[in-house]
Amino acid sequence: VTQMISEKNQLKQQIFHDPLTGANNRTFLESIEPEIQERIQQHKTYFLILFDIDYFKAINDNYGHLEGDNVLKELVQFVRHSVRSSDHLIRWGGEEFLLIGEGRHLFDLCSFTDKIRQEVSEHSFSGELKHITCSFGATWLNKNESIDACIERADEAMYQAKNDGRNRVVCEKSPQAGNLPS
Repeated sequence: VTQMISEKNQLKQQIFHDPLTGANNRTFLESIEPEIQERIQQHKTYFLILFDIDYFKAINDNYGHLEGDNVLKELVQFVRHSVRSSDHLIRWGGEEFLLIGEGRHLFDLCSFTDKIRQEVSEHSFSGELKHITCSFGATWLNKNESIDACIERADEAMYQAKNDGRNRVVCEKSPQAGNLPS
């Protein structure tokens, strides 16, 4: 029985986590979406932050893919220690990550996101590349909205942050932000 439980846990780890960074993956997000949607119907609020590493291609080109992989792994560990254990960090693709969690107010979300941005930019990485920056798009998941639609809005906000000079946060104000509890 112990071996079966161990094998089940290993399989779950493989299914729901990115093998390089150990972050959750898209399959994990798909598995929790029904629960998130149900909780939103019960008047809970969820934030969604999409971010990626600025100039990541240049990191790979100038320092090599192994160093790029090390930056990804260390960034995941660093961000995990900067957020609540109940927040979900997901490797969305390449150097792009999604952070989803429950119950922050719009002003707090912007401050919370900017705090992560600042901490990442000040962090001294252990490899050859010592400093990186990230661009962030932050928003709220609206009632009766798919997570994919919310991610599209966060993606637009993140690209606005990149277009505004990178190493920035853009908080997209939800059309239903006025309906959030104070």
